[in-house]
Amino acid sequence: MQILMRAVCKVFFLFGALVSSLIPYRSHAEKTLILDNAETNYSLDSNYFEKVKWANEAKLDSSIVLINDRLFIHNPDVKKDYWYRIRVSNNGTSLSEWILVSYFYSVDEIDVLIQDSLGRMEKQIYRDTMSVFSRVIQHRQPSFPITIKPHETKTIFIRIKNESTYEYAFGIFPNFYFFTRYSREYLLVGLFYGLMLFVFIYSFINYLFFRDKVVLIYIFFILSQTIHMLFRDGNGLFLLPDYSEYADLIKNLSRASISVSILLYAIYFLKLKRSSFSFKFVVCYIIARIVYAAIV
Repeated sequence: MQILMRAVCKVFFLFGALVSSLIPYRSHAEKTLILDNAETNYSLDSNYFEKVKWANEAKLDSSIVLINDRLFIHNPDVKKDYWYRIRVSNNGTSLSEWILVSYFYSVDEIDVLIQDSLGRMEKQIYRDTMSVFSRVIQHRQPSFPITIKPHETKTIFIRIKNESTYEYAFGIFPNFYFFTRYSREYLLVGLFYGLMLFVFIYSFINYLFFRDKVVLIYIFFILSQTIHMLFRDGNGLFLLPDYSEYADLIKNLSRASISVSILLYAIYFLKLKRSSFSFKFVVCYIIARIVYAAIV
């Protein structure tokens, strides 16, 4: 009976390890404002506004915009630049300050052109090669300040260029809410990664005393998971500010490391015999996962 139970536990544990290594990380967002797809190939010159085929237009009134409104835009063809246009109005009697935030930090190029009612143009750019400390707003996500006078309407042109096709989400936040929200978030994130560091140090000391291979693999898992989360949420940019263009590479390699560490943990925790089919299968899968990560 005990042998049967151990066999069942091994099967379920291996199945869970394999599934956990394959499950993609996904983010969910409520689509409160959607911009449709359209091809927008253009030639950038002094008259480029006449040549742009706009994907869509969305009109926002800053007096009623919700702080969780999101603009969803796309770049279906990586060889082309995509432009989107929105209009933001201030119907109040005081100066209105907003911040346009990209929820995705891993974008090759973002241009934001802000045109006032007199036709004057302000240009703000983001490149993935820019250090996080050289930005106007030192934030892990590309952020663009927008100031609107009372009873003024500004037109915002957003250009996206990236080597991968994604659905990009942008949010528009009041200035005060942006800083209070993300200041609180950074404090909580710092607490979380501080606890991860504590677990890493505690496990390392544990390994020094007991020399248990399972603990060493667990340390490898904690380190891989921490690096992956840091570069998945963008906070890793503060650790490597001059190498932000490699954020996706680090994120993908660390995710592969998580898969490998989970499977190695399964081997040592379940004490699989090297002659068993389960051991050989896991080793083959680890090799395939490493090769796949290298190719990607």
